[in-house]
Amino acid sequence: MANQPVTDADVFKISTFKNLTHLNLEKTAITDAGLAYLKNLPYLEQLNVYGTAITDKGLKTLVHCKNLKKVYIWGTKVTPEGVAEISKILPAVIDTGGAHFTKPDTLKK
Repeated sequence: MANQPVTDADVFKISTFKNLTHLNLEKTAITDAGLAYLKNLPYLEQLNVYGTAITDKGLKTLVHCKNLKKVYIWGTKVTPEGVAEISKILPAVIDTGGAHFTKPDTLKK
């Protein structure tokens, strides 16, 4: 599904495939709303949301995916605080791709 015009509505449809274990949504048009549909995938182990508009809010919805082992979040709007918060709850390994986060208020204009 990577690099395809996948939307939140498409993720809703994908969420009906209950036995899905790996999902690559890299560089798609999904948002936090679409990510929330993944709670319907009890066997999801790996998720790639690289290059999407996902934020801390969307990342929090993954707490329902108890089997997640790896989540790739490079190039998203997720903050270090969001990663720290979800890491306390979700045993998944959050992969930031080695990103060094900068708080928005410290960015040069």
